[in-house]
Amino acid sequence: MASLIVLLGSNVDSEYWSEKIISILQTCSSVEKIGKPWKTKAEGCADAPNFINRAIKIRGEKTIEDWKVLFKKIEKKSGRQRSNDPNQPRTLDLDIVWFDGKWIDNPGLSRPYGIIPIADVAGDLKGPDGFSLKQLAARLRKHPSILGVSKNQASL
Repeated sequence: MASLIVLLGSNVDSEYWSEKIISILQTCSSVEKIGKPWKTKAEGCADAPNFINRAIKIRGEKTIEDWKVLFKKIEKKSGRQRSNDPNQPRTLDLDIVWFDGKWIDNPGLSRPYGIIPIADVAGDLKGPDGFSLKQLAARLRKHPSILGVSKNQASL
């Protein structure tokens, strides 16, 4: 059974989708660890709504390609609209950042909005650059783009 870390991003109905994705993933995988819902500023568009970013570690019998197809279907069912604008607001963005012991190239692996949530579920791992995720996250928590843990879901 493969183990993977999924990085969630949402800035449309983000409180809802940050919670709803957990129950969705429980229907198709074994959820091992759920990170805190971190509220972050949107990148690339000053007037875009803030995001909730969260990492979830799961296990399942699918290949990485099967997971990617499933996550695209879940995003579409959430109402996500895709365009050429990479900064467009979205209900749900699901990215695999770690699969079966290997990091998968993703912008979140080098930015506070990804490193901090990923450290919640995999702080003992070293990131792709060889540095401790726990140490990187501790340094980045005061980054101006990090607004803190979502108040509505801080107790999860």
